[in-house]
Formats: sequence, C-alpha cells, structure tokens
Amino acid sequence: MPYRNLNRPGMRTSATIDPRAVYEDISFNIKSLSPEATPLLSILDKISRGPAPKAKRIWVVQEHLFDDVDYCSNVVLGASVNPNYTRFALLTVDQVSRPDVRDIMYYQPQDKIYIEATGQTVEVWANPIASMRIGLSPNDFFQFDAALIGGTPGNMVRTTPPGTILVRNVEPFPILPFRNSWIIFMGRTIFESQDIEAVPKQRDFIWDSNFVEHKEATIQMTEDQKNLITTKFKVPDWNFQQKRAIEEFKKEIERTIVFGRRAVDMTINSRPKYYMGGILDNIRTNVAYYDPNLQAGPAFEQLIQWFIYEQAFRYNPGGTQKVALCGGRFLMKFNQSFANYRRTTNLNLKDKVGFDLSAYDFMGFTLALTHYEGFRQGTPMENWCLVFDPSLIEYRTVKEYNTRLIVPGDNNFIRYYTLMVEWQGTMAFQLEQAHALLRTA
Repeated sequence: MPYRNLNRPGMRTSATIDPRAVYEDISFNIKSLSPEATPLLSILDKISRGPAPKAKRIWVVQEHLFDDVDYCSNVVLGASVNPNYTRFALLTVDQVSRPDVRDIMYYQPQDKIYIEATGQTVEVWANPIASMRIGLSPNDFFQFDAALIGGTPGNMVRTTPPGTILVRNVEPFPILPFRNSWIIFMGRTIFESQDIEAVPKQRDFIWDSNFVEHKEATIQMTEDQKNLITTKFKVPDWNFQQKRAIEEFKKEIERTIVFGRRAVDMTINSRPKYYMGGILDNIRTNVAYYDPNLQAGPAFEQLIQWFIYEQAFRYNPGGTQKVALCGGRFLMKFNQSFANYRRTTNLNLKDKVGFDLSAYDFMGFTLALTHYEGFRQGTPMENWCLVFDPSLIEYRTVKEYNTRLIVPGDNNFIRYYTLMVEWQGTMAFQLEQAHALLRTA
C-alpha cells in the first residue's frame, strides 16, 4: 500500500473538515408531537368487563317492560256519521312501544283507556277481531253501523279496520271532539260474575348481538438492523418500534369501540371477517342534532338541559350517573356558558383564574364530562357529545394485546424478525336506550 498523506494548502473551515471527525450535537431527549391535544382517554377504564366470548357472535337478552302510554293519531267521532253514536269514536292507535308487533291489536273489548286531550275515559267496544259482549248468549256481541268505519251506512258489522279500535265513553255523554292525543291503558273491567273471557297476554324478550372482531399489527426488522446497528439513542430501535406499535394498536382498539360498525365480510367464503359494532353504532334511539354555530351562553346551557331531559337520561336502567365524551369545542362552549358563575367545590382559589367544569348536575342527573380526542379538533366532531352508561356496556375479550415473536430460523424463508400483536374481542351493549349522542347534522 502506498504512503498516504492528506496535507494540502488553504484555510481550515467547517466545510473542509472531515465530517466524520465532527462531534455531533444531538439531544437524545426525544420530544414527541401528537395530533391530539390531550392524552388518550382510556374508555376501557370506565366500562365493566365481562366473560370471554364463546362464539363469533355474542347475544344479549333484554326485557322491555310494558308501556301503558300510547298515541292516538286519528279520530272519527261517531256523531259525525250517525247521530245515534255520540258516545262512540273510531281511534287509530299507533302502538308506539310495540313496533315489531304493531299489526296485532293489543287493546281488546272491555279495556279502558284515558284520553289525555279531553280528560275522558273510554272503553273499547270493538277491535279488528272482536266486539263487546252485550248479553249472556254465545252470540250476544255488539254490532254497529259500518258508517263508523267508512263502510256503507246501515250495514251492521262487528270489527274495525286494522290499526283501529271503536271506543265508547264510559259516562252517558258524548265524546268531546279532538284530533289526536296521548292515551293511557287502564286494563279490562268485567261485568258482575262474568265468565273468564279475557284475551291472554304473552311476552317475549328482545335479542341483540355483536360480532367478535380480530385485529392485528406487526413490526418487522432485519437481522442486521436489530442485532448489528446501534443507534445514538438510549432506547434501542427495536424497543422503540415495539413500544410505539403497541401504543398505536391500543388506540385502534379504542377507536373501534367508539366508531366501529357491525358487519360481516364474506369475500373469502370459508374465512369470514367480522366487524364489531361500537358505541355510536349501537345508539339508535337517542340521537339529537344541533347547529354548531350556536354560541356559548344561556341558550347553549338550555340546549344541554333539553338534551339531558329528552335523550341522555330518557332511560336510566343503570342509574342517574353517566359519562359524557365531549369534543373540544363542545366542552369549551360548555365551560364558557357559565362565565358568570363560579361553580366549584375547590375553595383554594389562590393564583387561579377561571375554573374547569368536569361534572354537571341537572334534575338529579349527573354527567361526568371528559375531553375525548376521538372527536378531533378541526373536524365537525369537535362539536359532538356522546353520553353512555358504563354499567350497561361490557368489554369482552378472547385475546388482549397478545404478542408473538417470529425469529430467523423459524422456517427456511425468514431472515428477519417479526413481532405480531393481536386483539380479539367485542362489546356487549345491554340496553342501547341508556346511551345518547348530541351531534351536528
């Protein structure tokens, strides 16, 4: 090898020095920038845990108790078609609490009903399949003029069209005119020593389900990168990649719990893919919309109060305390709406200007307010508020962040390391009516 000398004329500058000889000034205290303004909220810490699923679909069984309040959407007064029927009216009843069996008339002859619009009490004298008993003989049942149900005047019939009932005022007075009304069911009243003839009632449970979803994430690294390359940072690159992968995977699960939509993918017939329904997917009853341009102040607080009354606490089988996941702008307006108040239990106000509203009590209902970054700042969702009852949601898993390391030599084709993390589970929603969403259109 020839003798090598690198002496040369000229001024020594930062441009002529060998860059490999320069000591690099690097701060090894790495600062991370997250797209989220606040740390990730762990929803899983707020909900209960159930047993591991035993099938690809889990079921919950619910009992919706009988609702004795119904709605009458149309009225035909008997006096309008035949002066002899002033005590009678044909009511169209919506059977609002029985949407799955609405075609079957629940109200039977001799059932009493209170009419909210008039304050009168009426009795069912005919429905689509039967009429009132008016004597002791087997065929002594009430017949009435078909004109009351839109038929030919003078013809006598015993039943009404589907969805309607013929009622008579229990008092010997005409039925007061009304167009529609809420009605209250009061049950069957019988004659003295009447035979047992009540139509029996039967009840069934409501079934709901969710699918078990299976998710995975991986990191891969070559043998050289993992075992040979030493980085300048305190944490080895493999450990750093592993930590971030787990953190990001956990966030994916959190987002699925909120935003997931229940479905099945049969692209590969022999290997179906199941998607779990999240909280938003399971709120079907209580969803309210509002204008996000509504400014903070008394009007905004009134909006929240109506939302609490009409949706968030419309049904409370789990109690009167629930959690509200709030977008940042929603929570900011909420706090600004109380600018003229100091509502705080912390009496140590030294060096403090302002306050943070983290809970709201109204009419005996309590909302625990939490900033949720899933409703991201800068998107319409920053105006959303999701209310749920943690006691009525179960987190059920088969695999919870299980990891598997595949190393070179596991088979003849692998010369790199793979770390796989997987999660398999679902959410059981006991009663979707207990949850609510306030959102923009």
